[in-house]
Amino acid sequence: MDNNACDDCGRPASVHVTEIRDGQKVERHRCAEHAGVAGTKGLAPGQMLANGVPCSTVEEAMTRGMMDNLLATTNFARRHGRMPATVEELREGMSLPDDFVGVEIADSDLRAQLKWVDGLIAFCRAHGRMPQTPDEMPPEPAAG
Repeated sequence: MDNNACDDCGRPASVHVTEIRDGQKVERHRCAEHAGVAGTKGLAPGQMLANGVPCSTVEEAMTRGMMDNLLATTNFARRHGRMPATVEELREGMSLPDDFVGVEIADSDLRAQLKWVDGLIAFCRAHGRMPQTPDEMPPEPAAG
């Protein structure tokens, strides 16, 4: 089917999803109505939503998605003293405010990992993108 047409009704698709399921690429294309996405009427042509935030480029959407996952991971780790192990735990991290008071992290390796992720988040916030060269990456975490 045409990638610009809704898989259900044939109208112009505004939501394009690519997933990898059991090693197979699955693509879905939906109009806003069939995608069940509220608020897509205000999007300009070429814009997309990344976690509910309008983005104008694929790089911006990718950075936004990565940032949300990084923040969720660090939020969960700071609350529980360990990295999330399931999607549900990552969702819990996404629901936490970024400024909550967490637990004391006893694991020195986890502290080092969180420091590294904090550096990555700081870079993304400062530049609006992910690092593109090794010298833009934060220093590797030191093993405890």
